[in-house]
Amino acid sequence: MSTATPRRAAGRTQNLDDWYPPVLDASRRRLAPLVDRGDVAPREVAELVADDPLLALGVIRRANAVEHRHFSSPIHTLEPAVMMLGVGGVQRLAQQATAIDESLPEPMRAPALRALARGALAGRLARVLATARQDADPEEVVLAAVLHRLGEMLLWAKGDRRMLGLRGAIAQRGVAPHEAEFVILGQGVEEIGYSLAERWRLPPLVTDCIPGRNARYARALTVMLSAQLSRHMVLGWQDARLLDHLALACELMETSQEDMIDTLNVLIDDFNPLADGYGLAPLTALTAERVSELEATPAPPYRQFFCLAPRRDFMQAALRRLQVAADEDAVLAATLDAAHNGLGLNRVLFARADAERGEIGVVAAAGTGYEPAFNRLRLPYQGDDLVGLLMRKPTLFWLSDGNRDAAWPRVPEPLKALLDDAPAFLMASVFVRGQPFGLIYADRRSATCGLGRSAHDGLARLVQLMTARLEAV
Repeated sequence: MSTATPRRAAGRTQNLDDWYPPVLDASRRRLAPLVDRGDVAPREVAELVADDPLLALGVIRRANAVEHRHFSSPIHTLEPAVMMLGVGGVQRLAQQATAIDESLPEPMRAPALRALARGALAGRLARVLATARQDADPEEVVLAAVLHRLGEMLLWAKGDRRMLGLRGAIAQRGVAPHEAEFVILGQGVEEIGYSLAERWRLPPLVTDCIPGRNARYARALTVMLSAQLSRHMVLGWQDARLLDHLALACELMETSQEDMIDTLNVLIDDFNPLADGYGLAPLTALTAERVSELEATPAPPYRQFFCLAPRRDFMQAALRRLQVAADEDAVLAATLDAAHNGLGLNRVLFARADAERGEIGVVAAAGTGYEPAFNRLRLPYQGDDLVGLLMRKPTLFWLSDGNRDAAWPRVPEPLKALLDDAPAFLMASVFVRGQPFGLIYADRRSATCGLGRSAHDGLARLVQLMTARLEAV
Protein backbone atom coordinates (compact mmCIF):
# COMPACT_ATOMS: atom_id res chain seq x y z
CA MET A 1 0.00 0.00 0.00
CA SER A 2 1.06 3.59 -0.57
CA THR A 3 2.61 5.15 2.53
CA ALA A 4 3.80 8.64 1.59
CA THR A 5 1.84 11.36 3.35
CA PRO A 6 2.26 15.03 4.29
CA ARG A 7 4.30 15.52 7.47
CA ARG A 8 2.64 18.66 8.88
CA ALA A 9 0.82 16.76 11.62
CA ALA A 10 3.88 15.42 13.39
CA GLY A 11 4.77 18.53 15.34
CA ARG A 12 1.18 19.25 16.32
CA THR A 13 0.44 15.92 17.94
CA GLN A 14 3.39 15.70 20.33
CA ASN A 15 1.14 16.66 23.27
CA LEU A 16 -0.80 13.41 22.79
CA ASP A 17 2.24 11.17 23.30
CA ASP A 18 2.22 11.18 27.10
CA TRP A 19 -1.53 11.50 27.52
CA TYR A 20 -3.42 8.30 28.25
CA PRO A 21 -6.89 8.59 26.75
CA PRO A 22 -10.04 7.78 28.73
CA VAL A 23 -12.07 4.62 28.30
CA LEU A 24 -15.76 3.79 28.47
CA ASP A 25 -17.18 3.17 31.91
CA ALA A 26 -19.21 0.39 30.26
CA SER A 27 -15.94 -1.38 29.39
CA ARG A 28 -14.93 -1.45 33.04
CA ARG A 29 -18.29 -2.89 34.00
CA ARG A 30 -18.12 -5.55 31.31
CA LEU A 31 -14.55 -6.52 32.22
CA ALA A 32 -15.14 -6.89 35.95
CA PRO A 33 -16.98 -10.26 35.90
CA LEU A 34 -14.44 -11.74 33.45
CA VAL A 35 -11.50 -11.33 35.81
CA ASP A 36 -12.69 -14.01 38.23
CA ARG A 37 -13.70 -16.47 35.51
CA GLY A 38 -11.16 -19.21 35.07
CA ASP A 39 -12.48 -20.24 31.66
CA VAL A 40 -12.55 -16.84 29.94
CA ALA A 41 -11.08 -17.04 26.45
CA PRO A 42 -8.70 -14.32 25.19
CA ARG A 43 -10.90 -13.93 22.11
CA GLU A 44 -13.90 -13.02 24.28
CA VAL A 45 -11.88 -10.33 26.03
CA ALA A 46 -10.41 -9.11 22.73
CA GLU A 47 -13.89 -8.66 21.25
CA LEU A 48 -14.93 -6.69 24.34
CA VAL A 49 -11.83 -4.49 24.03
CA ALA A 50 -12.60 -3.85 20.35
CA ASP A 51 -15.91 -2.30 21.44
CA ASP A 52 -13.92 0.49 23.13
CA PRO A 53 -11.53 1.98 20.53
CA LEU A 54 -9.43 3.95 23.00
CA LEU A 55 -9.05 0.93 25.29
CA ALA A 56 -8.05 -1.08 22.20
CA LEU A 57 -5.43 1.59 21.46
CA GLY A 58 -4.07 1.29 24.99
CA VAL A 59 -4.00 -2.50 24.92
CA ILE A 60 -2.16 -2.80 21.61
CA ARG A 61 0.36 -0.10 22.57
CA ARG A 62 1.02 -1.60 26.00
CA ALA A 63 1.39 -5.13 24.61
CA ASN A 64 3.96 -3.98 22.06
CA ALA A 65 5.86 -1.92 24.62
CA VAL A 66 6.98 -4.87 26.76
CA GLU A 67 9.28 -7.75 25.93
CA HIS A 68 7.90 -11.25 26.16
CA ARG A 69 9.53 -14.58 25.45
CA HIS A 70 6.51 -15.98 23.59
CA PHE A 71 6.28 -13.12 21.06
CA SER A 72 9.35 -12.46 18.93
CA SER A 73 7.65 -9.98 16.57
CA PRO A 74 5.24 -7.07 17.00
CA ILE A 75 1.63 -7.89 17.86
CA HIS A 76 -0.86 -6.89 15.18
CA THR A 77 -4.22 -7.97 16.68
CA LEU A 78 -6.01 -7.74 20.00
CA GLU A 79 -6.24 -11.43 20.94
CA PRO A 80 -2.48 -12.00 21.35
CA ALA A 81 -2.25 -8.60 23.04
CA VAL A 82 -4.80 -9.80 25.60
CA MET A 83 -2.89 -13.08 26.01
CA MET A 84 0.27 -11.12 26.78
CA LEU A 85 -1.32 -8.73 29.28
CA GLY A 86 -3.82 -11.17 30.80
CA VAL A 87 -7.40 -10.31 31.69
CA GLY A 88 -6.22 -8.72 34.91
CA GLY A 89 -3.72 -6.59 33.02
CA VAL A 90 -6.41 -5.36 30.64
CA GLN A 91 -8.66 -4.55 33.58
CA ARG A 92 -5.88 -2.63 35.35
CA LEU A 93 -5.30 -0.65 32.16
CA ALA A 94 -8.99 0.28 32.05
CA GLN A 95 -9.05 1.16 35.75
CA GLN A 96 -5.97 3.37 35.51
CA ALA A 97 -7.61 5.49 32.82
CA THR A 98 -10.36 7.97 33.53
CA ALA A 99 -13.86 7.18 32.30
CA ILE A 100 -14.77 9.32 29.32
CA ASP A 101 -18.35 9.42 30.63
CA GLU A 102 -17.03 11.28 33.71
CA SER A 103 -14.02 13.22 32.44
CA LEU A 104 -15.63 15.05 29.53
CA PRO A 105 -18.23 17.75 30.16
CA GLU A 106 -21.05 18.46 27.78
CA PRO A 107 -21.25 19.47 25.01
CA MET A 108 -18.11 17.41 24.29
CA ARG A 109 -19.20 14.13 25.89
CA ALA A 110 -22.06 13.08 23.60
CA PRO A 111 -20.18 13.51 20.28
CA ALA A 112 -17.11 11.84 21.78
CA LEU A 113 -19.19 8.82 22.77
CA ARG A 114 -20.77 8.72 19.30
CA ALA A 115 -17.29 8.69 17.74
CA LEU A 116 -16.37 5.69 19.90
CA ALA A 117 -19.63 3.97 18.96
CA ARG A 118 -18.77 4.40 15.29
CA GLY A 119 -15.36 2.84 15.90
CA ALA A 120 -16.91 -0.12 17.70
CA LEU A 121 -19.49 -0.65 14.96
CA ALA A 122 -16.80 -0.35 12.28
CA GLY A 123 -14.81 -3.11 13.96
CA ARG A 124 -17.83 -5.39 14.20
CA LEU A 125 -18.76 -4.82 10.56
CA ALA A 126 -15.17 -5.29 9.42
CA ARG A 127 -15.07 -8.67 11.18
CA VAL A 128 -18.18 -9.81 9.27
CA LEU A 129 -16.97 -8.53 5.89
CA ALA A 130 -13.35 -9.70 6.25
CA THR A 131 -14.47 -13.16 7.36
CA ALA A 132 -16.88 -13.41 4.43
CA ARG A 133 -14.06 -12.35 2.09
CA GLN A 134 -11.89 -15.12 3.58
CA ASP A 135 -9.26 -12.58 4.60
CA ALA A 136 -5.97 -14.13 5.73
CA ASP A 137 -6.37 -12.53 9.18
CA PRO A 138 -9.74 -10.85 9.74
CA GLU A 139 -8.70 -9.60 13.19
CA GLU A 140 -6.04 -7.38 11.62
CA VAL A 141 -8.81 -5.78 9.59
CA VAL A 142 -10.95 -5.45 12.72
CA LEU A 143 -8.30 -3.47 14.61
CA ALA A 144 -7.66 -1.26 11.58
CA ALA A 145 -11.40 -0.46 11.41
CA VAL A 146 -11.69 0.19 15.15
CA LEU A 147 -8.81 2.71 14.97
CA HIS A 148 -9.54 4.07 11.49
CA ARG A 149 -10.75 7.43 12.80
CA LEU A 150 -7.98 7.61 15.40
CA GLY A 151 -7.34 11.34 15.01
CA GLU A 152 -11.01 12.25 15.34
CA MET A 153 -11.58 10.05 18.41
CA LEU A 154 -8.53 11.41 20.20
CA LEU A 155 -9.44 15.05 19.54
CA TRP A 156 -12.93 14.48 20.96
CA ALA A 157 -11.58 12.56 23.94
CA LYS A 158 -9.00 15.29 24.60
CA GLY A 159 -11.84 17.82 24.77
CA ASP A 160 -10.58 19.92 21.84
CA ARG A 161 -13.40 22.44 21.45
CA ARG A 162 -12.53 23.09 17.82
CA MET A 163 -14.31 19.81 17.17
CA LEU A 164 -17.62 21.51 18.00
CA GLY A 165 -16.99 24.03 15.23
CA LEU A 166 -15.97 21.24 12.91
CA ARG A 167 -19.17 19.33 13.64
CA GLY A 168 -21.24 22.46 12.90
CA ALA A 169 -19.45 23.08 9.62
CA ILE A 170 -19.86 19.49 8.43
CA ALA A 171 -23.61 19.75 9.13
CA GLN A 172 -23.87 22.42 6.41
CA ARG A 173 -24.83 21.13 2.99
CA GLY A 174 -21.97 21.25 0.53
CA VAL A 175 -19.18 20.93 3.09
CA ALA A 176 -16.83 18.00 2.62
CA PRO A 177 -15.59 16.81 6.04
CA HIS A 178 -11.90 16.85 5.13
CA GLU A 179 -12.18 20.42 3.83
CA ALA A 180 -13.87 21.56 7.02
CA GLU A 181 -11.05 19.86 8.93
CA PHE A 182 -8.45 21.76 6.94
CA VAL A 183 -10.18 25.12 7.49
CA ILE A 184 -10.94 24.64 11.20
CA LEU A 185 -8.09 22.43 12.40
CA GLY A 186 -5.43 23.49 9.91
CA GLN A 187 -4.96 19.85 8.91
CA GLY A 188 -7.05 16.75 8.32
CA VAL A 189 -7.89 14.30 11.08
CA GLU A 190 -6.56 11.68 8.66
CA GLU A 191 -3.13 13.33 8.87
CA ILE A 192 -3.31 13.49 12.66
CA GLY A 193 -4.28 9.83 12.92
CA TYR A 194 -1.65 8.74 10.40
CA SER A 195 1.09 10.70 12.14
CA LEU A 196 0.22 9.19 15.53
CA ALA A 197 -0.13 5.67 14.13
CA GLU A 198 3.35 5.94 12.61
CA ARG A 199 4.96 7.47 15.68
CA TRP A 200 3.33 4.99 18.05
CA ARG A 201 4.25 2.13 15.68
CA LEU A 202 0.74 0.79 15.54
CA PRO A 203 0.23 -2.35 13.43
CA PRO A 204 0.99 -1.72 9.74
CA LEU A 205 -2.55 -2.30 8.53
CA VAL A 206 -3.88 0.32 10.96
CA THR A 207 -1.51 2.88 9.44
CA ASP A 208 -2.00 1.78 5.84
CA CYS A 209 -5.79 1.96 5.99
CA ILE A 210 -5.95 5.57 7.19
CA PRO A 211 -5.05 7.33 3.89
CA GLY A 212 -8.01 7.39 1.51
CA ARG A 213 -5.75 6.80 -1.49
CA ASN A 214 -5.38 3.15 -0.42
CA ALA A 215 -9.05 2.42 -1.15
CA ARG A 216 -7.88 0.56 -4.24
CA TYR A 217 -6.79 -2.31 -1.97
CA ALA A 218 -9.53 -4.67 -0.82
CA ARG A 219 -8.45 -4.83 2.83
CA ALA A 220 -8.22 -1.05 3.12
CA LEU A 221 -11.54 -0.60 1.33
CA THR A 222 -13.14 -3.04 3.77
CA VAL A 223 -11.92 -0.86 6.64
CA MET A 224 -13.01 2.40 5.00
CA LEU A 225 -16.48 1.17 4.10
CA SER A 226 -16.95 -0.28 7.57
CA ALA A 227 -16.13 3.15 9.00
CA GLN A 228 -18.44 4.96 6.59
CA LEU A 229 -21.35 2.58 7.08
CA SER A 230 -20.95 2.76 10.86
CA ARG A 231 -21.35 6.51 10.57
CA HIS A 232 -24.61 6.02 8.66
CA MET A 233 -25.85 3.64 11.36
CA VAL A 234 -25.26 6.20 14.11
CA LEU A 235 -26.79 9.02 12.03
CA GLY A 236 -29.92 6.99 11.39
CA TRP A 237 -29.49 6.58 7.62
CA GLN A 238 -30.07 10.29 6.91
CA ASP A 239 -27.15 11.02 4.58
CA ALA A 240 -27.66 10.43 0.86
CA ARG A 241 -24.01 9.39 0.56
CA LEU A 242 -25.22 6.09 2.01
CA LEU A 243 -26.23 5.12 -1.53
CA ASP A 244 -22.65 5.33 -2.81
CA HIS A 245 -21.21 3.52 0.18
CA LEU A 246 -23.84 0.79 0.05
CA ALA A 247 -23.29 0.24 -3.67
CA LEU A 248 -19.52 0.05 -3.20
CA ALA A 249 -19.91 -2.41 -0.32
CA CYS A 250 -22.12 -4.63 -2.49
CA GLU A 251 -19.52 -4.49 -5.25
CA LEU A 252 -16.69 -5.36 -2.87
CA MET A 253 -18.58 -8.27 -1.34
CA GLU A 254 -20.17 -9.37 -4.63
CA THR A 255 -23.57 -9.47 -3.00
CA SER A 256 -27.01 -7.94 -3.43
CA GLN A 257 -28.28 -4.81 -1.76
CA GLU A 258 -30.88 -6.90 0.05
CA ASP A 259 -28.22 -9.18 1.55
CA MET A 260 -26.03 -6.23 2.54
CA ILE A 261 -28.97 -4.56 4.30
CA ASP A 262 -29.62 -7.82 6.16
CA THR A 263 -25.96 -7.93 7.23
CA LEU A 264 -26.14 -4.37 8.57
CA ASN A 265 -29.37 -5.01 10.44
CA VAL A 266 -28.09 -8.18 12.13
CA LEU A 267 -25.10 -6.13 13.26
CA ILE A 268 -27.41 -3.44 14.67
CA ASP A 269 -29.47 -6.04 16.56
CA ASP A 270 -26.27 -7.37 18.16
CA PHE A 271 -25.04 -3.90 19.05
CA ASN A 272 -28.23 -2.36 20.45
CA PRO A 273 -27.99 -3.99 23.92
CA LEU A 274 -24.73 -2.03 24.31
CA ALA A 275 -25.97 1.26 22.83
CA ASP A 276 -26.74 2.83 26.20
CA GLY A 277 -23.06 2.57 27.14
CA TYR A 278 -22.31 5.07 24.36
CA GLY A 279 -25.17 7.37 25.36
CA LEU A 280 -27.20 6.22 22.35
CA ALA A 281 -30.78 5.10 21.93
CA PRO A 282 -31.15 1.78 20.09
CA LEU A 283 -30.07 2.20 16.48
CA THR A 284 -32.65 2.05 13.71
CA ALA A 285 -32.62 -0.75 11.16
CA LEU A 286 -32.09 0.09 7.51
CA THR A 287 -34.97 -0.74 5.17
CA ALA A 288 -35.24 -1.05 1.42
CA GLU A 289 -37.92 1.65 1.61
CA ARG A 290 -35.43 4.07 3.17
CA VAL A 291 -32.94 3.38 0.41
CA SER A 292 -35.67 4.04 -2.17
CA GLU A 293 -36.55 7.32 -0.45
CA LEU A 294 -32.96 8.50 -0.68
CA GLU A 295 -32.77 7.44 -4.34
CA ALA A 296 -35.98 9.31 -5.15
CA THR A 297 -35.09 12.52 -3.33
CA PRO A 298 -33.27 14.98 -5.60
CA ALA A 299 -30.41 16.86 -4.03
CA PRO A 300 -31.51 20.45 -3.36
CA PRO A 301 -29.50 23.26 -4.94
CA TYR A 302 -26.96 24.85 -2.65
CA ARG A 303 -24.09 27.26 -2.45
CA GLN A 304 -20.80 26.00 -1.14
CA PHE A 305 -20.47 26.87 2.56
CA PHE A 306 -16.84 27.89 1.98
CA CYS A 307 -14.21 27.54 -0.72
CA LEU A 308 -10.63 26.49 -0.13
CA ALA A 309 -8.20 29.36 -0.56
CA PRO A 310 -4.66 29.09 -1.94
CA ARG A 311 -2.07 28.93 0.84
CA ARG A 312 1.39 30.21 0.03
CA ASP A 313 2.94 28.69 3.16
CA PHE A 314 1.61 25.22 2.34
CA MET A 315 2.68 25.60 -1.28
CA GLN A 316 6.25 26.52 -0.33
CA ALA A 317 6.50 23.63 2.13
CA ALA A 318 5.21 21.16 -0.46
CA LEU A 319 7.58 22.46 -3.12
CA ARG A 320 10.54 22.03 -0.76
CA ARG A 321 9.50 18.41 -0.24
CA LEU A 322 9.09 17.94 -3.98
CA GLN A 323 12.62 19.20 -4.66
CA VAL A 324 14.16 16.50 -2.45
CA ALA A 325 11.64 13.69 -3.02
CA ALA A 326 13.59 10.44 -3.26
CA ASP A 327 11.03 8.15 -4.89
CA GLU A 328 7.82 8.12 -6.89
CA ASP A 329 5.49 7.98 -3.87
CA ALA A 330 7.16 11.01 -2.29
CA VAL A 331 6.97 12.96 -5.58
CA LEU A 332 3.26 12.23 -5.93
CA ALA A 333 2.50 13.05 -2.28
CA ALA A 334 4.28 16.41 -2.47
CA THR A 335 2.70 17.33 -5.82
CA LEU A 336 -0.84 16.53 -4.71
CA ASP A 337 -0.31 18.32 -1.39
CA ALA A 338 0.82 21.40 -3.31
CA ALA A 339 -2.23 21.24 -5.59
CA HIS A 340 -4.76 20.57 -2.81
CA ASN A 341 -3.48 22.65 0.10
CA GLY A 342 -1.28 25.07 -1.84
CA LEU A 343 -3.48 25.92 -4.84
CA GLY A 344 -6.73 25.28 -2.95
CA LEU A 345 -8.01 22.65 -5.39
CA ASN A 346 -10.60 20.56 -3.57
CA ARG A 347 -10.07 17.13 -5.15
CA VAL A 348 -6.80 16.07 -6.73
CA LEU A 349 -6.02 12.59 -8.08
CA PHE A 350 -3.08 11.02 -9.81
CA ALA A 351 -3.87 8.00 -11.98
CA ARG A 352 -0.87 5.90 -13.02
CA ALA A 353 -0.69 4.46 -16.53
CA ASP A 354 -0.66 0.67 -16.86
CA ALA A 355 0.53 -0.08 -20.39
CA GLU A 356 -0.28 -3.79 -20.21
CA ARG A 357 -3.91 -3.15 -19.29
CA GLY A 358 -4.21 0.01 -21.34
CA GLU A 359 -5.74 1.92 -18.43
CA ILE A 360 -4.97 4.46 -15.76
CA GLY A 361 -5.77 3.84 -12.10
CA VAL A 362 -5.67 6.15 -9.10
CA VAL A 363 -2.58 5.62 -6.93
CA ALA A 364 -2.52 8.94 -5.06
CA ALA A 365 -5.27 11.33 -3.95
CA ALA A 366 -5.89 14.44 -1.88
CA GLY A 367 -9.24 15.75 -0.73
CA THR A 368 -11.12 12.53 -1.45
CA GLY A 369 -10.72 10.72 1.86
CA TYR A 370 -14.49 10.35 2.30
CA GLU A 371 -15.08 9.31 -1.34
CA PRO A 372 -13.65 5.81 -1.78
CA ALA A 373 -15.20 5.48 -5.24
CA PHE A 374 -12.99 8.37 -6.46
CA ASN A 375 -9.93 6.68 -5.01
CA ARG A 376 -10.69 3.45 -6.89
CA LEU A 377 -11.25 5.08 -10.29
CA ARG A 378 -9.79 3.22 -13.28
CA LEU A 379 -10.21 4.35 -16.89
CA PRO A 380 -9.01 3.02 -20.26
CA TYR A 381 -6.69 5.44 -22.03
CA GLN A 382 -6.29 4.06 -25.53
CA GLY A 383 -9.65 5.16 -26.92
CA ASP A 384 -10.99 8.40 -28.39
CA ASP A 385 -12.56 9.84 -25.25
CA LEU A 386 -11.03 12.76 -23.35
CA VAL A 387 -8.60 10.60 -21.38
CA GLY A 388 -7.45 8.80 -24.53
CA LEU A 389 -6.81 12.09 -26.32
CA LEU A 390 -4.86 13.56 -23.41
CA MET A 391 -2.68 10.49 -23.02
CA ARG A 392 -1.33 10.82 -26.57
CA LYS A 393 0.97 13.73 -25.63
CA PRO A 394 1.64 15.97 -22.60
CA THR A 395 -1.44 18.18 -22.36
CA LEU A 396 -3.21 20.31 -19.77
CA PHE A 397 -6.97 20.48 -20.40
CA TRP A 398 -9.40 22.87 -18.69
CA LEU A 399 -13.09 21.98 -18.87
CA SER A 400 -14.98 25.27 -18.56
CA ASP A 401 -18.21 26.93 -19.63
CA GLY A 402 -16.60 27.90 -22.92
CA ASN A 403 -15.90 24.34 -24.09
CA ARG A 404 -18.29 22.31 -21.96
CA ASP A 405 -20.86 21.53 -24.68
CA ALA A 406 -18.20 20.15 -26.99
CA ALA A 407 -16.02 18.40 -24.41
CA TRP A 408 -18.54 16.93 -21.96
CA PRO A 409 -19.64 14.08 -24.27
CA ARG A 410 -16.00 12.92 -24.37
CA VAL A 411 -15.66 12.71 -20.57
CA PRO A 412 -15.60 9.01 -19.58
CA GLU A 413 -18.89 7.88 -18.02
CA PRO A 414 -17.33 6.50 -14.79
CA LEU A 415 -15.86 9.96 -14.13
CA LYS A 416 -19.09 11.77 -14.98
CA ALA A 417 -20.92 9.67 -12.40
CA LEU A 418 -18.62 10.99 -9.65
CA LEU A 419 -18.64 14.69 -10.46
CA ASP A 420 -21.99 15.81 -8.99
CA ASP A 421 -21.89 19.60 -8.91
CA ALA A 422 -18.40 20.11 -10.34
CA PRO A 423 -18.93 21.63 -13.82
CA ALA A 424 -15.26 22.49 -14.33
CA PHE A 425 -12.04 20.56 -13.88
CA LEU A 426 -8.41 20.35 -14.90
CA MET A 427 -6.71 17.29 -16.40
CA ALA A 428 -3.02 17.06 -17.15
CA SER A 429 -1.31 14.12 -18.79
CA VAL A 430 2.19 13.42 -17.51
CA PHE A 431 4.93 11.93 -19.66
CA VAL A 432 8.28 10.80 -18.26
CA ARG A 433 11.18 10.37 -20.69
CA GLY A 434 8.71 10.58 -23.54
CA GLN A 435 6.45 7.79 -22.27
CA PRO A 436 2.91 8.15 -20.82
CA PHE A 437 3.23 8.03 -17.05
CA GLY A 438 -0.20 9.06 -15.83
CA LEU A 439 -2.78 11.79 -15.46
CA ILE A 440 -3.60 14.42 -12.83
CA TYR A 441 -7.26 15.33 -12.25
CA ALA A 442 -8.25 18.36 -10.15
CA ASP A 443 -11.48 20.26 -9.46
CA ARG A 444 -13.10 22.71 -7.02
CA ARG A 445 -15.98 20.30 -6.24
CA SER A 446 -18.73 22.92 -6.54
CA ALA A 447 -19.84 25.43 -9.17
CA THR A 448 -19.77 28.06 -6.43
CA CYS A 449 -15.99 27.74 -6.14
CA GLY A 450 -14.93 28.37 -9.71
CA LEU A 451 -11.65 27.42 -11.33
CA GLY A 452 -9.52 30.37 -12.33
CA ARG A 453 -6.49 31.11 -14.42
CA SER A 454 -4.24 31.05 -11.35
CA ALA A 455 -5.27 27.43 -10.60
CA HIS A 456 -4.64 26.47 -14.24
CA ASP A 457 -1.22 28.12 -14.35
CA GLY A 458 -0.31 26.80 -10.92
CA LEU A 459 -1.10 23.21 -11.90
CA ALA A 460 0.83 23.64 -15.15
CA ARG A 461 3.91 24.64 -13.13
CA LEU A 462 3.44 21.77 -10.72
CA VAL A 463 3.27 19.26 -13.58
CA GLN A 464 6.56 20.62 -14.95
CA LEU A 465 8.27 20.34 -11.56
CA MET A 466 6.78 16.91 -10.93
CA THR A 467 7.93 15.62 -14.32
CA ALA A 468 11.44 16.92 -13.80
CA ARG A 469 11.67 15.28 -10.38
CA LEU A 470 10.30 11.96 -11.64
CA GLU A 471 12.96 11.92 -14.34
CA ALA A 472 15.63 12.59 -11.72
CA VAL A 473 14.75 9.89 -9.17
